[in-house]
Amino acid sequence: MKCLSGFSNICIHRTWQLNWRLIRTPTDTELQDILRLIYVQILDIDSGGNDEIYAKDRLRTGVIEDPAQSDLAWGALINICTQFAVSRSGGDRTTLQNLLYRECISLKPVRSYQADIEKLREYSYATVAALSELD
Repeated sequence: MKCLSGFSNICIHRTWQLNWRLIRTPTDTELQDILRLIYVQILDIDSGGNDEIYAKDRLRTGVIEDPAQSDLAWGALINICTQFAVSRSGGDRTTLQNLLYRECISLKPVRSYQADIEKLREYSYATVAALSELD
C-alpha cells in the first residue's frame, strides 16, 4: 500500500492538476475511486521465472520463424523495452517488428494472413509445376 500511496501522491495528483486544471487536490474518496480502477500485474520475467518461460514459449510457437532463436528474441525484446523505458517512449507492432528484423530475427506472418500466404504458396508451386511441363 505504501507503493500505491507514493504512486497516488506523485502521478495522480500531477495528472489531476495538469489535465483537469483544477486548483483543489482530489479528495480521499476521489483517490480511492481512481485507485480502484488500477490493477498492478507483477510479472516474473527474471531468468527462469514463470512469465519468462511463458513468453519464450509464445515466441517459439507463435511469433518467430526459428524456435531456436527464442533466447535471442527474448534478449532483444528486453533490450528494446529497456531503451523504451530510458527514453520514456514506446513502440507499436511495426516498430517492434522492425527492431527484431534488425537483430536478424525472422518473424512469422501475422496469423490473419497465414491462410492467404499458404494459398499463394500452393498456387505458386502449381504454376511452377505447370510451367515446367512446357519445357
